[in-house]
Amino acid sequence: AFTQVFTFGPTFRAENSQSRRHLAEFYMVEAEISFVESLGDLMQVMEGLFKSATMSVLSNCPEDIELCHKFIAPGQKDRLEHMLKNNFVVISYTEAVEILKQSSQNFTFTPEVAAVDLLVPGVGELFGGSLREERYHFLEQRLARYLDLRRFGSVPHGGFGMGFERYLQCILGVDNIKDVIPFPRFTHSCLL
Repeated sequence: AFTQVFTFGPTFRAENSQSRRHLAEFYMVEAEISFVESLGDLMQVMEGLFKSATMSVLSNCPEDIELCHKFIAPGQKDRLEHMLKNNFVVISYTEAVEILKQSSQNFTFTPEVAAVDLLVPGVGELFGGSLREERYHFLEQRLARYLDLRRFGSVPHGGFGMGFERYLQCILGVDNIKDVIPFPRFTHSCLL
């Protein structure tokens, strides 16, 4: 069995969102990793992927990046280099809830789960990930048809998805996600 796998392909969402951060069809990098036992381990992989991909783009496409940053988002290259040089800020769910409680808006808080999001300035959620349930007796109660995948043993594992257009939006400093894809598909964009 493979311990680290990924896929890159289209994803479809039927959300009725008209925001600058949502598309009905977008590309996603999805990864599954065996023997990941903590969210901290998963977050290190997510941060590492972001940083290595961004360093590669900055070093292999400097003219393109300079052009975008000169005319679209002055200072974006400096912001990216700052992100690459520093560890990402990590806060727990409990800390996030405390921050939100101090807000003037009312929020509903759901039970804590083994999940994580990577939020970047100007874009919002870039990665979403979680640890997967591998304990058979917990799965048995709720997911009978899923059990065959775990019947003969499993290992701790986790994974994440990263929206590719949001990644481009982040590194290029583009405000609207519809501007990083040639033919954006979003709610009510297909008039056929």
